[in-house]
Amino acid sequence: MKRWFLGTLATVLVIAVLGAVAWFTPLFSVRQFEVEGQEHTTEAEIIEASGIRGGENLLRLDYNKAATQVYELPWVKEVKATYSLPSTVRIAVEERTPLVWIARPEGIALVDESGQPFVIAEPPMGTVEVSGAAQGSLPDLAKIVEVAKSLGDQRPLVARIDAASPRDIVLELHDGRRVRWGAAEDNHDKARALKVVLSQEGQEWDISDPTLVTVR
Repeated sequence: MKRWFLGTLATVLVIAVLGAVAWFTPLFSVRQFEVEGQEHTTEAEIIEASGIRGGENLLRLDYNKAATQVYELPWVKEVKATYSLPSTVRIAVEERTPLVWIARPEGIALVDESGQPFVIAEPPMGTVEVSGAAQGSLPDLAKIVEVAKSLGDQRPLVARIDAASPRDIVLELHDGRRVRWGAAEDNHDKARALKVVLSQEGQEWDISDPTLVTVR
């Protein structure tokens, strides 16, 4: 019994010593960062936002706090911060996907899939301008984004979505044609009708009722 007790005590002491070494010595200090998933945000911006600095102890860092701080960067949609012994901090991000853009006094605001404007920047290729009174209302803008999402691979053909309201939407194509979408509803059926329209002649189409497409 005494031998068992002494053996257990020795094991506990060894674990305690190893824990102290890991916690208080530079053995597990930060010497490397691995950042992945970023395209529009630089690695340096992500590391700076995390608040983690080289030389800090890996095991004493608050990775939830670091992830929360990186999440504040405008392009970041999701982020996870972890570590890999003996000296690496890993930060994985997923960036937002801009679908449309709107003109603001401060510049061009990119809008993501949720309908949320998130950054002032030049619009990437394939994004669509939204104009009209509806773009000034976030709930209305979210409905217009649903229209843009439904366009799928036809979206690059659209230069502008003009929306006086969520019930009065017109698509202006790069080739000069105009398509009256009508209300931001039945979007899937209207997108299929649009695909048919694009293969036909005619400058102005009305697909507000996708079962009764008209041209003039």
